[in-house]
Amino acid sequence: MTTCTVVEEPEGERVVLRFHGDFNRDGALKLQERIAALKRPAVLDFTEVHDFDDLAAAMLARLLVEDHAGRIALRGLCEHQFRLFHYIGIELDPITGHAHRRS
Repeated sequence: MTTCTVVEEPEGERVVLRFHGDFNRDGALKLQERIAALKRPAVLDFTEVHDFDDLAAAMLARLLVEDHAGRIALRGLCEHQFRLFHYIGIELDPITGHAHRRS
């Protein structure tokens, strides 16, 4: 199993966190800590992730639900992750990458 690395890059008023490798439970736990410390909006870019664990997706979904200010956007997800989020009640805007709870 490959570990998940994250590269942080500024993009205008927000920061982009680019993930590489495998995004698993440990990566999701580290992401929760990192997001809590951020002071500005973030884009989570999973384009270079090779294996996206379903448990990590569920943990990410919880983080998105808690993101009441809409500070987090997602990029680079595959159809499987879009379906997982849909099944657990989260819709992702295909243009902006922002999530909202399905009513």
